[in-house]
Amino acid sequence: DCARGKMAAVVLLAALGGTTRRALLRSVLPGGAALSAGLARPDLALAAPPIAVIEDQLGYLPVVDGSGRKVYMPARVFDPSTDQAVSLAKHLKKMGATFYGAFWCPHCRNQRRMFGKEALQYVRYVECDPRGLGFKPNTCSKVEAYPTWVIGSKTITGELGLADLARLGDFPGVIQPEKERAISADAVKCDSNGPAR
Repeated sequence: DCARGKMAAVVLLAALGGTTRRALLRSVLPGGAALSAGLARPDLALAAPPIAVIEDQLGYLPVVDGSGRKVYMPARVFDPSTDQAVSLAKHLKKMGATFYGAFWCPHCRNQRRMFGKEALQYVRYVECDPRGLGFKPNTCSKVEAYPTWVIGSKTITGELGLADLARLGDFPGVIQPEKERAISADAVKCDSNGPAR
C-alpha cells in the first residue's frame, strides 16, 4: 500500500540519527553526499529532504517493508486520468492483463503516468526487481525488459500508448490519442538487468 510505504519511509528517516540519516540518503539519492556536505548551515544537514523531493529526483521511494528490509516502491502518480484511460484500465483488468515493471524503470514510470492516478488502480502491476516492494520470486522469470505487458496470449515489451494497448487488448471503445498527455521518452524499454550501480 502506497500510503503505508510512504509513512514507513517517514518514520524510518525520523527515527534515524543525523549521521545515519545522511548515510542512508547518500546511499539512495544521486549526489546525496552533496546534500549533507554542501550546505552552508551544518545543522540543516541533520534533516532529511521531504519525501516528495526524494521521489521526484529518483522516480521511486526507499521504504522499509514488514520484515525491516529496505526496499523501493515506484513513485506515486499524480496525473489525472481521462475517462478513456479509466475505461481501458477496467477493460484490461477484466481481461486479466498484467503490466510487469521495475521501480527504477523510467519507461515504467511513463507507462503508469499515461494511465493517470484514477485509472492506475485498475492496472495489475507486478514488481520484477528483487529490491522492489511487493516482489515475488518466480513471477518475472520470462520478462526480459520493462515494461512488459501480457494481454491474453500476447506478450509485448516496451512503453505503449493507450491506443496501442487498446488495440492489443481488443478494447471495444475508441481511444483518442489527442486527449492523452504526451509523456513517453525516446527509448521505449529498460533492460531487465537494472539500473547502473
